[in-house]
Parts: sequence; structure tokens; C-alpha cells
Amino acid sequence: MQVDFAISVSYQITTWIFPSGVDVELRHLRYFVAVAEERHFGRAAERVGIGQPPLSQQIQALERELGTQLIRRIPRNIELTDAGVVLLREARLILAQAEHAIACVGRASRGELGKLRIGLTPAASFSSFVTGAMDAFQKLYPDILITLSESDSSQLFHALVEGEVDVAFTRSPAEDERIALDELFDESLLVALPATSPLAGSPALTMEALADQRFIMIPRDIAPVAYDSIMEACKDAGFSPQIIQEAPQLATAVNLVAAGLGISIVPASLQHIHPHAIAYRPVKDVVLSASICLASRRGEPAVPVRNFVKITRNAASQRNKGANRP
Repeated sequence: MQVDFAISVSYQITTWIFPSGVDVELRHLRYFVAVAEERHFGRAAERVGIGQPPLSQQIQALERELGTQLIRRIPRNIELTDAGVVLLREARLILAQAEHAIACVGRASRGELGKLRIGLTPAASFSSFVTGAMDAFQKLYPDILITLSESDSSQLFHALVEGEVDVAFTRSPAEDERIALDELFDESLLVALPATSPLAGSPALTMEALADQRFIMIPRDIAPVAYDSIMEACKDAGFSPQIIQEAPQLATAVNLVAAGLGISIVPASLQHIHPHAIAYRPVKDVVLSASICLASRRGEPAVPVRNFVKITRNAASQRNKGANRP
């Protein structure tokens, strides 16, 4: 006798529904398994925590519901019928599956199961903080599947609103009230110049020293805040930068600098790229920085998203405390 079972779920799993419409409560299966394994009503009653007469009545009710005898009484013991042997095997599977289902529901409610879609700008993808936050989250929640997508800030904000990503590391402020933005920390911007440049011999540069240099810039629509701050710094130093090329990504700009085509101003997290071909130097007479932000949807109900935001906020707080420590 092989029976297929379907499960009926409300807040808690309590009933299994047979194809014939027979309803069997899980407690009936637990009682039956206890009796079948103990081979004794008294010991089984003690095991499940009810009296022996009520237990016997529950088993009889189960037999009536299924329309077949499951247990035969023999002197000082009991034995299973053929139907009882089959039900014992199946009941064990059902109870194990029910326990597994309830455990999975609990894990999901705590944000331990599911997926997390993270968007990030090309610059953020080079940040050790960003990769560190993802690693910390993955260690705490190893069964959450993380997927990554890379785009500029404006496209990431659109993806957030449309539900295509769950969180996003961005550089620009959000102008959509549906997006919550955490400004995590400011990252210094460095001048990237060919290692063969005469300016590479200085440990730090002034903005005025860059007046005659050829600039490779990221288009303003991709990184408006950084673009405007660089242009303002050049203006304050008394010159308008000679922009010879715009690169669609920071990595592209750095590659062009390594080829000797010009200089660029990039986040400090990129300074490990082409370290032998490029000299990365700070600017000493003006503060150049770009914010790293974490964007998410306001009122986000998904627990994995809320957990990731919390972990990232805490990591940023610890980083900022370390940076401000004398």
C-alpha cells in the first residue's frame, strides 16, 4: 500500500489530506508512530504525554478515518497489520517533512533563507568595504543567495524602485522619496597619473600643479557629485581642466592613464590597479572625496534586505570610529 499525501498549511502544519478526502491530523500520526515503535500503549501514552485510554481512542479514530485496521492486540503486546507497517514508514516521512517545513518557515522569517540582489557602481565594486560587508553578511547567512549587478547610480535607483535589485551601493544622492539612503562614509579621491610623469616624484600635489595636465573624466551624468567637485576644485585653483577624453567607467579611465594618455581623479579604492604604471597621489590643498552610500527601498519588508542594511550600517559605523580615532 503506497499512499501519496498532500499538505494543508495555515499558520502551523496540522493536517494531511489524502486524495480520497480523508483528513488526518499530525497528532494522530505522532500517536500512531509512538504506539508502533513502543509496541505498548502504556509506554506510548507516557511518551506522548496523554493517558492510555485517550491514546487508544485516538488510534481507533485514526483507523476509522482510514477505513482499515492498523494495530492488532496480542497477549502483553501489539503488532502492526500490513497497512500499519506501511503507515509507519509513511508517517515517519510525513512528520520529518512537517518538522522540516516548520523549521524552514522559521529560518525564512529570520532572513536565513532566500536571496539578495545587490547593485553597485563600478567604483563601489573596487571598495574593500563593500566586499567586506558582503562577506560579513554571507558568513552570518550562508544560505542566502547573493547576486550582483553593476550600473551607474541613476540606473541603480531605477532598478531599486522597479524591484530589480534589493539594495545598491551608490555614489550619488537619491532624489526619489521611495528610496532610503544611508551615507556610509567619504572616500578620498586621488590623482592618477602615469608613473613616468614628472609630477609622480611628489608625494602630494596641489590642484594648481594639474593646470597643464590632460584630464580623463567620467561623464557628469554617471557621477555628477564627483564631477562637480573636481570641476569646482579646478576653478578654485584658477584653471579650467583640459578634458581630452571621457571614459564610461573608472576602470577604463585608469587604463587610459596607464597608457600615458592623461591623468584622472579617482577613488582611493582603485589605487591597486596598475600600481607599476600609475602613480596615485593625494591633493594637499583641497579636500576631494566621494560618498559611498547604501540605497534601499523605504519600508522594505524582506528580512534579508533589512539584515544586510543593518550589517552594513554597523560596519560603516565601526569604520568611521576607527578613522576618527586619534
